[in-house]
Amino acid sequence: MTARLVKGVYGTYLAPFEGPFGLRYGQRRKWYIHNNAGWYNSEGEKLGWGDLNIEDIQRIASELLPGEVFIILSEQDTSWQHDRMDAPGIEYCAFKCHCIILPGKVYKVVGHEYETADEDVEDQGLAVTLVSRSRARELLSQPTNA
Repeated sequence: MTARLVKGVYGTYLAPFEGPFGLRYGQRRKWYIHNNAGWYNSEGEKLGWGDLNIEDIQRIASELLPGEVFIILSEQDTSWQHDRMDAPGIEYCAFKCHCIILPGKVYKVVGHEYETADEDVEDQGLAVTLVSRSRARELLSQPTNA
């Protein structure tokens, strides 16, 4: 099977196009939960960037294939503070991610201080599991990312 979540799958700033999950490089959403977010794969390679709304997140979670990972970083951590953010690596993504999406599951990273077990909650109408930064690193280091 050919990998579909590869670096640049949504194009570039000058040549954006629609890719998996109906997302488009640099997309804008009127109602978003992630603004100008960077999108990364399991290798820490940038797929694209843009706003993501609840429907985008739900669609990604429902359409990801086994072994695929979709990592969301903030705008500040993906572009403005760094010259080359096209492939910062999985360690950087694990340290900076706001959200990790695996097949059928959405994890929201809430920081170092949140050290309880995974907690399922509703966040802005989206079902998520809150995880600590250390748990996020565990999720991203698992071979099947499950």
